[in-house]
Amino acid sequence: MTLKKRNYILVSCILATTAFFIFITVLFVSAAVKNQITPPENAVRPFNISGEHFLLKQNFICVIASIFCFSFYVPLTLTIIFRLFEKTQVMEIIFFAEFLLGCFMEQFRIFMPMFGLWQTYTSFLNAIGRIVIAGRLLAPLSIFFITVFTDSSQRQDFSSNIFTAILISVFAGLFMPLDAYHTTSTCTVVWSYKGLFLSLRCVLFLATAACFFKKARSKTSDETMVFLFAFLFLSAGYSLLCIADCFMFLIPGILFLIYGTYKFILSYHSMYLWR
Repeated sequence: MTLKKRNYILVSCILATTAFFIFITVLFVSAAVKNQITPPENAVRPFNISGEHFLLKQNFICVIASIFCFSFYVPLTLTIIFRLFEKTQVMEIIFFAEFLLGCFMEQFRIFMPMFGLWQTYTSFLNAIGRIVIAGRLLAPLSIFFITVFTDSSQRQDFSSNIFTAILISVFAGLFMPLDAYHTTSTCTVVWSYKGLFLSLRCVLFLATAACFFKKARSKTSDETMVFLFAFLFLSAGYSLLCIADCFMFLIPGILFLIYGTYKFILSYHSMYLWR
């Protein structure tokens, strides 16, 4: 992939995600003014934590805030990486853009309360569930691909590796069995094999952490260890925002995601600055 083509893709993504952010914001404000926002009733919490403390108590505002955090985070981060790496050929950036695509898919959860989709089964509700599943596999898979498919020996297969991550995620989204008659407090549908899906994401997380650690140990510079810690904060923030239905998940999720993204991008910028 040429530098010109990569920059064209990044600019297109910036424009598309910004337009979508404006679209759902206007749509949500309009629905709120008309009092059409209907939170899911009798929804299943991703983590059934108990407690009456306001930090632990289920709060629909936290769900909406987490969705709009993703909505604002994606175009902003895309703009930053475009500015920093506009003239630098960095393979990791495209895989990181795929991670941002996974974050972008979280925004489709906003349509469930706006249109009351949880009240009855519709094809739109089914599509939202599958988009969210695909995004939640694409995000960790893209970071994992950074660790294994960005060496110089993989340059010839770079484009195919990019599409491989997307195809795997799309396949999972299309064929994962859904229970669209039950919804979660975070405005998603319940899907089958949830334990297996969670285990797969955990395996990807551990494998990515191990690869970052191995690379850090194999290099003389301590700077490479920063990637590992940046990844840990980035993954923790992303994961917490995906399940944020209370302030206990929302606040750390935002802080971890911002810090992890900052360290992750800054580390790559410093590494390629003199190349």
